Amino acid sequence: MNEKAINKSFGVRLKEERDRASLTQDELAKRANIGRTTVANIERGRQSVSIPVLYRLASALGVSPEILLPKSVGMGVADDGSAYSENLALSDRQNIWVQNILQESRNDEK
Repeated sequence: MNEKAINKSFGVRLKEERDRASLTQDELAKRANIGRTTVANIERGRQSVSIPVLYRLASALGVSPEILLPKSVGMGVADDGSAYSENLALSDRQNIWVQNILQESRNDEK
């Protein structure tokens, strides 16, 4: 999965969660303290998301950050509670990034 595909998948997840929360792009943008055009660009896969923006979007939607990560990444939790990613199309660096995000999210929840 390349960066463009990840951005598109993330945008789809963001829109799904925004729709589930019955929020407009403008309402989500205000809650996350970002511009409405930024939300629109993210949802269309035209813009990537930094880790702080990921957390602000998740908080604004009332979900944990990993909910917004693309399902195709193959994220999961091992029996020992550690996060992992199974998608072999991701590079080692991308897999580590996903694992770190999930672990940070779990640490923040404690």
